[in-house]
Amino acid sequence: MSEPNVSKLRARRKALLSEIGAHPGFVRGSLIRTTRAGKDGARREFCFLSRRIDGVNHSTYVTPEQLRTFEMATKLYRRTAALIEKVCAINIQIVRSGAKP
Repeated sequence: MSEPNVSKLRARRKALLSEIGAHPGFVRGSLIRTTRAGKDGARREFCFLSRRIDGVNHSTYVTPEQLRTFEMATKLYRRTAALIEKVCAINIQIVRSGAKP
């Protein structure tokens, strides 16, 4: 691969990394909505964030007031993960060209 192409790849990578850094509020995990019976027997909806860490599931209760924020944060994580995959693909192209990453 010629040097101008590598330069273009590095510029694209820099732009992607800048975009990743501009949105630090991402959260990895899944929002789970379910119901639970209260002390009075009535079913109530509740939500929690489920994450797998070192092979162990961790759950974090999410209040109704926090729900929208966590929805946005998990969506942002998925976007960030896609950007990271693009950076990885660019890095592979750069290394395969014989240039230093």
